[in-house]
Amino acid sequence: MIIKIAFFDIDNTIYDGFNKRYNERTIRALKKAQENGLKICVCTSRPNDSMRDIGTFDLGIKWDAIIGSSGGTAKVDGKFIRSFTVNESVSARLFDYLVSKHITFEMIGLETRWICGDFNDSAKKFYDLFLEKHPATSTVLKNDLTQYHLFCSDEYDDEIIRLFPEIVFSRYLPFAVDVVPVMYKKGDGIDDVLDYFGLTEDEAIGFGDDLQDISIADHVKEFVAMENAKEEVKAVATYITGHCSSDGIETALEHFNLI
Repeated sequence: MIIKIAFFDIDNTIYDGFNKRYNERTIRALKKAQENGLKICVCTSRPNDSMRDIGTFDLGIKWDAIIGSSGGTAKVDGKFIRSFTVNESVSARLFDYLVSKHITFEMIGLETRWICGDFNDSAKKFYDLFLEKHPATSTVLKNDLTQYHLFCSDEYDDEIIRLFPEIVFSRYLPFAVDVVPVMYKKGDGIDDVLDYFGLTEDEAIGFGDDLQDISIADHVKEFVAMENAKEEVKAVATYITGHCSSDGIETALEHFNLI
């Protein structure tokens, strides 16, 4: 079956994190593939405003779908076809707890983030690592949050897990933790986008490099791992391409006759 839709991770896949830029060859290849009729979609762990901060929407590409927060949200034609929010009462309890413990955290909505607390070393490490802009500050609870993002060591991990069994607590860095209402998986977001367009997994291809991208492999016919991908990601790939800093995306699109 002909491949009609492609899902691309951002960091170290279409975005060259090693040189902190979008690879021009990659962007040209994506545009050419779209001109050839391929639907081009983002599938990233970043929330929507983070994608804006890093320039994802300034590349001259009209993304056919935008999957964010590791599958927690999916946006097509300017509307969200997939989203989850933290239960309001749980959110209020968590907000009060984090403030009482002087933990710095982000509140993340569908389109906007806010940071609450001191701009500590953990927050600085995160923003420097992912080239994030400092979001607006807020000392009050926001509504309709898709997740919390904590900047702290593991000092309070066990207590938070015990006190808040209704949420999913996912530490992914020594200084950063995602707190979400349900386990987000990129593959689940892909399913909703495929359903929206009336396409099947056999018509889809995915690209990635990190552990969150492994779930993509079970929801597409072909899964491409970058040369710079982790070994666990390469192990589930149907094709391994070049490095994100060079011709990796271009080579893979050529291999599958998409450009």
